[in-house]
Amino acid sequence: NLGQDLYLYPQAGLYLGYGLGGKWKTSLDTNVPDLDPDDVDLELPDNMNFFEKINGVEVTNRFDFGATFGLNVQYTNFVIGVGYDLGLGKINKQAPDTGLKDWKNVNIKVTLGYFF
Repeated sequence: NLGQDLYLYPQAGLYLGYGLGGKWKTSLDTNVPDLDPDDVDLELPDNMNFFEKINGVEVTNRFDFGATFGLNVQYTNFVIGVGYDLGLGKINKQAPDTGLKDWKNVNIKVTLGYFF
């Protein structure tokens, strides 16, 4: 409690996520140190569905999990907050096979709300 009708409260916890869909555009940067393009056995189209199979192989995971943190300020019935989600699950299934780094989700969020 910061004063009359003014509250500050932190948030921390875990989240679970499931990817419903999405698109991505890709290109292979051949100037990446220690990455020989001939060693990468995935041929990525220029524009594709994020969860599409490539050559019959699933490249990305639909499930994700991680930690979430935030800070909210409430005045009477109004609330505003900011937060950060840190993905702990590996999104790309092919990283060890291709020499590419693991992909992790990160998210910055803003909350605006009203309590009835």
